[in-house]
Amino acid sequence: MSRSKAVPAAVLVAVLALAGCGDGGDGGAGSDGPDPSASATSSAAGSPSQAPSPTEPTEAAVVPASGPELAMDVATVRLPEGWRLTEGQASFLATGTDPGAGSTSFIGLSQFPSTTSDPTAAELEETVLEGDLRGRGMVQDPVEVDGVEMRRVTGRDGASSIEVLIALVDGDLVTLKVRQGKDIPGAERAEVVASVLASFRWS
Repeated sequence: MSRSKAVPAAVLVAVLALAGCGDGGDGGAGSDGPDPSASATSSAAGSPSQAPSPTEPTEAAVVPASGPELAMDVATVRLPEGWRLTEGQASFLATGTDPGAGSTSFIGLSQFPSTTSDPTAAELEETVLEGDLRGRGMVQDPVEVDGVEMRRVTGRDGASSIEVLIALVDGDLVTLKVRQGKDIPGAERAEVVASVLASFRWS
């Protein structure tokens, strides 16, 4: 299958309209100054001045994660900086943890042969719901990761939040699982997921 290597980047746009300004004549009593009616007409035409439009807000670009690499045959992804690889990596599963969060924060990349040759989107989601989330998840909109659409399911494992993405690639189910503890603010959890996804590459 064809895979794009472009990583989405935020586009910075700034629009600024400049207000126009006019020159005014200063005629003396004995000089041939401009026609008063013409000056009045000119002043009326240029008033009120157009105010500059506010600059549009800029969207911050996502910085790809730059920590240790999790690698499978068909894909690689980086952990956030400061995270470390779990010892004893398996050929079908690579994992990493955040030392500062104990065992509550975990990221895993796995690759298993699919038992179905061409699973539907619903079957991919069901695989996650019944497996990783044990029936306690919610299907979200799919996301494009390095040019390939992945199905996305979110849920909880005890007090931890879980986000799982899955896709069928070259006959294998490729799954990225991100688990983060309840004490991590929501905005920070979202930033971790976004940075990890930005580092994801298909081989």
